[in-house]
Amino acid sequence: MGTRFVVVHYHILKNGGSTIETVLQREFGSGFATLHGPADSSVLDDADLAEFLRLRPDVTAVSSHHLRYPKPVVRGTVIFDCCFIRHPLDRLQSLYAWGRKADSSDPVCRAARALNPREFARQLLDDFPHVVSNVQVNHLASGGAFLRPANSHDLEISTGILMEMAMPGLV
Repeated sequence: MGTRFVVVHYHILKNGGSTIETVLQREFGSGFATLHGPADSSVLDDADLAEFLRLRPDVTAVSSHHLRYPKPVVRGTVIFDCCFIRHPLDRLQSLYAWGRKADSSDPVCRAARALNPREFARQLLDDFPHVVSNVQVNHLASGGAFLRPANSHDLEISTGILMEMAMPGLV
């Protein structure tokens, strides 16, 4: 058997990931798959991705909201990881616009529908800091866990991941 090549998109919410998924679907067709856990708050790791790829030898591109670094080492497989980063204020505006349109009882969506942009940002900072406080750094360095505000060590880790990434991108 030859070497298997797989594109893996680590999707950070409101970072253009739906567009990336559409491109992957178009370009890879039936070789494209999404990988998600059973709940919106699920977190999947390198072992979950490795097992998914083992069970799905037909897959050549994957996108996931739930998948976190590090990327796995899978024998006989080269993984081309990609993740897109967005300016935090642009990401916040996108989150606000999305929340206003979403038919969801999620508290962030409810806040977006009820508040103006300034009030929304203030409420996120006060009540939902994990949604706005260095989300991209936490996603890369801490598996998306918000245990405390990110620090310079977290920034170093996330920068290292970006530097090693096969296809880093900017929205």
